[in-house]
Amino acid sequence: MKLFSTLLKKLVVHNSYLYDANGKATVKKHKLTVIKHGKFVYVWNNGEEFRIKGKKFYRLANGKFIKVANLQTVKTIKIKHYRARLYDKNGELLKKHITLTKGKCYWAWNDAKIVKIHGKKYYRVGKNRYVRANKATKVEITTALDADKLK
Repeated sequence: MKLFSTLLKKLVVHNSYLYDANGKATVKKHKLTVIKHGKFVYVWNNGEEFRIKGKKFYRLANGKFIKVANLQTVKTIKIKHYRARLYDKNGELLKKHITLTKGKCYWAWNDAKIVKIHGKKYYRVGKNRYVRANKATKVEITTALDADKLK
């Protein structure tokens, strides 16, 4: 099918309003339409960006628009070490001492590109959450866990 080959799956990383073609937030049942953080959406034309009133938007499959800054392209990583800890953007361990489980798959932001923090390699797995690259490997899988939802 030609239609589905032009859609690109993206992760919503911030609660996001939906907009119409004029840049006005859409309303449903007297409330602004919101897509919650952690949901996936399909963007039209392989992620073609549209400018509405000077701001960048993606067009969704339903014809509505969403701000580019609220979406990320994701890939999956599989944890290969029994205790993979989470770090912040400065490379310091999170105070909650959250660990990712060996053998489980998690969403990695920015197509699972490696980020260097103080010379060490990390995958970004959430908002201010990183896991050491030597504790995980990229895998091709369609379901995974969201590290942002771990407490």
